[in-house]
Amino acid sequence: MRKRLLLIALVGILLTSCSNQKVKEGVESFDQGDYVKSIEVYNEVLANNEKDHKVLSLRGMSYFKLGDFEKAINDFSGAIDLKSTVPEYYLNRGIVYLTINELEKAKDDFYKSVAYKNNFEDEISLYHSYSNLGTILNMEGDYEGARQVFEKALSINGKNKEIYNALGLVERNLGNYDKSIEYFEEALTIDAFYSFAFANRATSYQLKKEYDKALSDIDVAIELNRFVPQYYDIKATIYGDMGEYQKGIDTATVGIKAYENDANLYITRGNLYKELGELGNAIFDYGRAKYYGDIQAYLHMARIYREMEELDESLASIDEYIQKNGSDDTALTEKGLTLYEMNEYDEAIKLYDDVLNRRNDESLLYYKALCYEGKEEYKKAIDLLEKIKDDPGVLELAKKEIDFIEENHKGSND
Repeated sequence: MRKRLLLIALVGILLTSCSNQKVKEGVESFDQGDYVKSIEVYNEVLANNEKDHKVLSLRGMSYFKLGDFEKAINDFSGAIDLKSTVPEYYLNRGIVYLTINELEKAKDDFYKSVAYKNNFEDEISLYHSYSNLGTILNMEGDYEGARQVFEKALSINGKNKEIYNALGLVERNLGNYDKSIEYFEEALTIDAFYSFAFANRATSYQLKKEYDKALSDIDVAIELNRFVPQYYDIKATIYGDMGEYQKGIDTATVGIKAYENDANLYITRGNLYKELGELGNAIFDYGRAKYYGDIQAYLHMARIYREMEELDESLASIDEYIQKNGSDDTALTEKGLTLYEMNEYDEAIKLYDDVLNRRNDESLLYYKALCYEGKEEYKKAIDLLEKIKDDPGVLELAKKEIDFIEENHKGSND
């Protein structure tokens, strides 16, 4: 599922030892959902003692609930400045950072909270530190680290379906599909109506190519909760993997009718139209995804335009992407492919070299060889192809291209 797994919960310092009636009044207002009132009460207390770190933290929680994240961060930071060994303060500030997608700052705070784990007032707060830290590590692709942290959370709270679900996602990301299914089944043992576990297990079955089981699970997920557009997206992609593209299109269309502003569904339907060769419909869907904020839609459109040999349009889409999102390796690679098709071989080679300076990629060496071939620099082309002809990903293509050059340009020199 594309939906981010969030396991967040603000935690407060227990006030059992607090005799300040005003603070208790603020807490009661918070518990009743009257966050504005709770802030007013905390302001009165802080007017008399601005260094009360517990009250600063409580006010930060109220600001968070109101969506005033900057003030929440300021209050949690103030509490940390006054009492730097309280792990709950780092945990709460980390949750705010996670909410606003400042992942590095969030991760740093969760690590700091765990460093003071012996100071937590209860184990459930430590559980939240581990679960949120695991969420970020999983998002960043550190699946081994995420697994270790989630297992620590599980050791604290072994009856939490979300942690089993999270571990299932991690194992799936590691390619351990059977193990991921076991974790999703553990989550369903705790809650037999947990739709996310059904949907995630469906994707694991999909990756195992057990499509009947995948469809059965995703149908249950949709039946349990029809208000999650990602479920329709998953079902459509299952049909796509089965080669039943029209069924996939029909499923995505059902989802789009219910959630017309969901960009993922347009991307998925566009991909399915592309498989059917309906490139105009694919362009339309990518355009809708772009309208609803999916930045990757620009690159999808660029690929379609390249396939349609509308190379100026392809280049324009890539440049729009770069303008909005920066020149990442994927964009530079796509631009290189389009420039190659435009016979702009030197420009394409420059872009490929830019990417290759950061990472090894045999497919880019293959494309670079094609550029040299286009420039009639056949020796350079063959030298590159010889380097990669044993790589499984490009083996057949490289060998075929070497044979073509030797057959058609034998004796040609640079």
